[in-house]
Amino acid sequence: MSTRFLMSFIGEGMCLVAVPMFYLISGYLFFLKTIDTGIKTIFLKQKKRIRSLLVPYVLANLLSVLFYFLLKLITVVDPNIQGLINTNLLDRAQGGFFHSIYYCFWDGPIAFQLWFVRDLMLFVLFAPIIYYVLLFVTRNLLLTIIGVIISLIIIIYHHDSFSWSLSWFFLGGILSMSDKLNVIAFGRKYWYGLICIIIAIASFLINALNDIGYCAPWVNKDISILFGIQGLWILYDKCKLIHSSSKIWNNVLGSTFFIYLIHEPSLNVFKKIPLFIGESALVFNLSYLLCPVIFIVAAVFFCHFIKNHYPKAYKIYTGGR
Repeated sequence: MSTRFLMSFIGEGMCLVAVPMFYLISGYLFFLKTIDTGIKTIFLKQKKRIRSLLVPYVLANLLSVLFYFLLKLITVVDPNIQGLINTNLLDRAQGGFFHSIYYCFWDGPIAFQLWFVRDLMLFVLFAPIIYYVLLFVTRNLLLTIIGVIISLIIIIYHHDSFSWSLSWFFLGGILSMSDKLNVIAFGRKYWYGLICIIIAIASFLINALNDIGYCAPWVNKDISILFGIQGLWILYDKCKLIHSSSKIWNNVLGSTFFIYLIHEPSLNVFKKIPLFIGESALVFNLSYLLCPVIFIVAAVFFCHFIKNHYPKAYKIYTGGR
């Protein structure tokens, strides 16, 4: 029960803020200043995303195929660790050459954490159309409010992940292109950001308690995410003042995209190592809490080793990020 609580509160609660915030910021940055420079800037940004999104996406999936293939060889040599290492994703790619390519690089993808990069690349592909829709939506305050409301309705009542993620991306574009919504000025309302964080944490806690049968209410997760994103957006500047002078934090933050690219399936294997010790609730809880932290520390050192010794390879793999 304690493990289920932790998984619900952290993995199915607080961590849910990450992906929609990724889409929101991606939309915001992609359309930033484009209202002054026009459609040519959109085409230039599309070209840059080939290096910063498509190339890392392809390389990360290639490495995942190799990783799963090596794991499969290990399970052949030692069948006893079959339960520890999951190679099902590679099995799903079987069924002919073209099916394997389609699954590994799109339908899966084999590096499954890249599913939202795959969707983002589609949004970038159709960015010129989205741009003209945004121009229309942000032409006056009424249309902007309608655009925000429609985006939020789709986010809260969505029936598929694609419309959900597109709405976050579109909402980021509205915030970027609208001169009626000054997110920079609003970002200085630190008291409001703190309230949003408290509301988000409280709602995730309520849902976690509900999951284990200790609480009747249930809060819509997308509403909780909305509060969490607002809080993180507003309080980021305050947090930046804290970590800007810290070499450790700068090293961690400078490695985030690299860690994102490699954390699956390697973390999925790494977090199962403690199961050799036992399968008690204490082992599960410690594994859930500590393995990601230990993995991040190891990944930061690995990142800086690659960056220092193979800078060109690192730059290509991370798309220059």
